[in-house]
Amino acid sequence: MKRLFACVLLVGCGSSPATNGDGGMCAPLMLRPQARQRVDGVLDASGQKILVYGGDEAPISTALPAPRQLTDDLWSYDVACGTWTELGMQQPPGAQGEYTAVLDSKRNRLILIAGQKGTAANPPVVEELWAYDLAAMTWTQLHPATPAGSPGARVGQRAIYDAGHDQVVMFGGERTINFNAGDMFGDTWMLDFTSSADGTWSKLAGTGPAKRRDAALATDGSRVVLFGGASDFMTYQNDVWVLDLAQGAWTQATTSGDVPSARFASKLTFDAAGGRFVMFGGHDPASLGPLNDTYALTVDASGNAAFALLIAGDSDTTVAGVDHASPERRERHAQVAAGSRLWIFGGASDCGPMDDVWTLDLTAPTKWTTVVPALIDETCQRRAAAGQTCQPPPNDCTTPL
Repeated sequence: MKRLFACVLLVGCGSSPATNGDGGMCAPLMLRPQARQRVDGVLDASGQKILVYGGDEAPISTALPAPRQLTDDLWSYDVACGTWTELGMQQPPGAQGEYTAVLDSKRNRLILIAGQKGTAANPPVVEELWAYDLAAMTWTQLHPATPAGSPGARVGQRAIYDAGHDQVVMFGGERTINFNAGDMFGDTWMLDFTSSADGTWSKLAGTGPAKRRDAALATDGSRVVLFGGASDFMTYQNDVWVLDLAQGAWTQATTSGDVPSARFASKLTFDAAGGRFVMFGGHDPASLGPLNDTYALTVDASGNAAFALLIAGDSDTTVAGVDHASPERRERHAQVAAGSRLWIFGGASDCGPMDDVWTLDLTAPTKWTTVVPALIDETCQRRAAAGQTCQPPPNDCTTPL
């Protein structure tokens, strides 16, 4: 099943007083994507809608590698109404997850880059690029020129669109899904669109961050900022690197303040009004595993990266340790800023893929607000009422006692 029917009391299931991103009246939430992880999201700023493609709907598994259940649907989330619209199933890119997505703002298109593709339990890693025209609502496979080679197939890569130079900037990833150090990439690639809508690949020279996958990556328009990532199955990072887009060179930042624990699969987003980056979630090697803490990161012109903890998240895996000011602990979610708010969808908790939507007011970031509640895979600790208890992980997906 690719979609679920629901009626959530956002403003009242029978009423529609709000206006959507297209200027019409909001309809109640009747349809939503099935729970999924290994997704990315982009903002269609013209309609204030978040686009999410595909992802992995497979339930949690202890197998290594975990079997996949990739999907091929495209969804649009209206941030004004809090409602989902399915734009289509069986889309031309096919079932895909572990990709990275950017919005090419000059051509008004969503671009999907690499990832895993197919309906098998262990689908192949691919190099494909696809573009979705937001106005025409059509897909085109891109075939970039490769005069100096191409990045090759990979997962766990991260990318941004650099509007000032009309290019995609992509870093890192892994050629397999096994978190093997020997399969990791530490390269930076540019996909330049100035001469062709299909683009031209080129590899950035010089040194930069060490090889890794699932780093957090974002841009403020003149710089790319990178945090953390996984170097192998048990080695995670919490360093910060800055790429000057004009100079084309990486420098390692000096970190200070509430520096987060080493982690991978967190997401980093630029808060334009606040002049800072905001990071949520991820996975660390400690007992918590998936995380739900929220940080602000300010990077100055001298390369100093100052962290401030905004919301602590869960302190441990007991009922008392749950921080209800934060969403469920998770990794591999979609995260997008729209206006003065940050939005997250999906990802993976201790119990499996999620289907909820949460938002954070960036002007007063003290508490997350649930907009579309989870129907599945919240931990027992989060669902427990006062006086109830839960078993510890890995048995924390059971019913509260």
